[in-house]
Amino acid sequence: MTSELDPLFREIERYVRDPSSLILPPDRDCSHVELFDRENVSASGVQLTVHTDVASYDQFECAYPGIGMAIEDCVLSAFEGRVGFEDTKEHVAGDILIVGTGDKGKVACFSSAIAKSPNDCLSRTDLTDEVGWYMAAAAVRQDAQGTGLYKEMTRRRVDFGLSREMTLFYTRTQNPRVEEGITGELKDRVAMRQISGFSLERRLAIGCYGKMLTAEIPIGRSVVYDTLDYDRGDAHILLFRVEKPEIV
Repeated sequence: MTSELDPLFREIERYVRDPSSLILPPDRDCSHVELFDRENVSASGVQLTVHTDVASYDQFECAYPGIGMAIEDCVLSAFEGRVGFEDTKEHVAGDILIVGTGDKGKVACFSSAIAKSPNDCLSRTDLTDEVGWYMAAAAVRQDAQGTGLYKEMTRRRVDFGLSREMTLFYTRTQNPRVEEGITGELKDRVAMRQISGFSLERRLAIGCYGKMLTAEIPIGRSVVYDTLDYDRGDAHILLFRVEKPEIV
């Protein structure tokens, strides 16, 4: 399998600190795993690779041995150790998975998106059963923050959602800058006449995370989340509904 890896993932392989992690467990059958379809784009000196239809962490790890630990290192840096391996592993799957690598093959950023209803994705009954585009995990390691990577990942995720005719985009977050980022991207799409408008509904998710995910309370530029109890682990569910342009 190793001989088939492209240069990007050979760099990740060299980066992994524990060489034994590259050896697949004997009970894991990877004989039928193929490399995922992917699209490459460069942003801020980082190579972003967009993988499609990733069913699970184990499947992705079979295709790219060592990638899981590299993503975990990125998430540990981004959230200063407050998001653990099991949470990360749960999000290494989706209709699209974006992995960005930079200097020496380090994973600089990571995100995913899933076509599923808010009730299903977030284990709720009070949202909607309509299938939407869940903009799930997103992380940028500390030394790459402020370089535009989050904006680029947001742009790519919105691209894919619109290409699949989604009219509901949603996420769950404690960070007002996430709301600002998605709002800004959708405003750009209005300016480009890809959509005619959009609306936003916030829904409170009390204690859903069980703790604050960042070392300090995140501060937005214009949006304020002053109703969240961060110690309790509150978050906002953000439901964006987009309006498609009328065809004349």
